[in-house]
Amino acid sequence: MENILNDIEKRLFNLSKIFILVSLNKVDEWVFIGKLTKKLNVTKIIIQINNLKYIKNIDTLEFISSIEKKYIKYYKSQVEHLETIIENEGINYSNEFINNSTDRQRIILSIVFQYKELAQFIFDAKKEQTKLHEHDKQNKIPEKYYAFYHWILIEIGKAKAWNRNENNKYPKEAIMNYAKREYSLTDGQGFYREFTGMDITNKVAIVRSINDSDYKSKLIKISGNNADIRTLLKDYPTL
Repeated sequence: MENILNDIEKRLFNLSKIFILVSLNKVDEWVFIGKLTKKLNVTKIIIQINNLKYIKNIDTLEFISSIEKKYIKYYKSQVEHLETIIENEGINYSNEFINNSTDRQRIILSIVFQYKELAQFIFDAKKEQTKLHEHDKQNKIPEKYYAFYHWILIEIGKAKAWNRNENNKYPKEAIMNYAKREYSLTDGQGFYREFTGMDITNKVAIVRSINDSDYKSKLIKISGNNADIRTLLKDYPTL
């Protein structure tokens, strides 16, 4: 996971170096700028960002938003300046022009093209991820169900119980980190609070406190429709 994020950032850092060198407008820098433009490889960046949605514990919307702020918005004015150069010098993508253009002109075309491709992708991806976040928020299962589910896993031997310390307290940080890692919960605070407040030996009390006649379907959803969980819940009380 970290390797992918680092590679994306490394490629995007080339964009920063490109615009810094372009702003200096030194003739002897254009060859190096051309090399950086090839290293940028926007197509590769787009593929890598698209793959982030399949990796747990990555906030894709937050990452995309940071790219938009650090690169797309930050360098927008410099791209507009390059577009002015393109217009003034009649730079275009025709074969006739490319065959007779200078290295500088071809590089400017490549920079603007890659920037626009990345900007459009970031715009679309952010829009998509925002919709997904809103959908997840509306359909989010409260942390008390995850806490109940985890107690069930412990009960049937599919998860280890945490030991209390000398003060008869559960390890708060360990439980919170587990909740964030395994259940992708935001901070684990609610999970810890609900988990430590439940008495799994009194299922009737737990079910009554949850006060949801549909609680079994939520637990089954969390389990990924696990057959063992479905069978076990048949013996649990209903409201």
